[in-house]
Amino acid sequence: MCRWKEVEVAANQPAIELMEKPPNGILRLLDSQCKAPKASEQSLCMCINLKHQSDDFFVVPKLSRTCHLDQSSGFIVRHFAGDVTYSAGHFLEANNDTLHSLRFLQAKEGLSDKEVKTLIDLVHTRP
Repeated sequence: MCRWKEVEVAANQPAIELMEKPPNGILRLLDSQCKAPKASEQSLCMCINLKHQSDDFFVVPKLSRTCHLDQSSGFIVRHFAGDVTYSAGHFLEANNDTLHSLRFLQAKEGLSDKEVKTLIDLVHTRP
């Protein structure tokens, strides 16, 4: 007979909402920054840190001996398993690649703006 002990796991829903929930979820802010004319990884981090600094599942990084990031170079999300540090670097580029791919698909397949918006919404609502 196999014996096991039940382990309680804290709900991660607040961290998921922090990442995805409109209008200020981190992924929504990333999309917004991708549309801004002079966006940078630093402006993205500053925007995210400013919007979420008072959230219980978010930490604004501060330079120290144990943390090499500040509010312009990263952010920290408190997941159920612990804090996860995200550093600036290629967020905008990677997200723009997806947007450019959708625009290429739009041109190639003759999709309307509404159809492209539907595709983008599907990407953002995937489980």
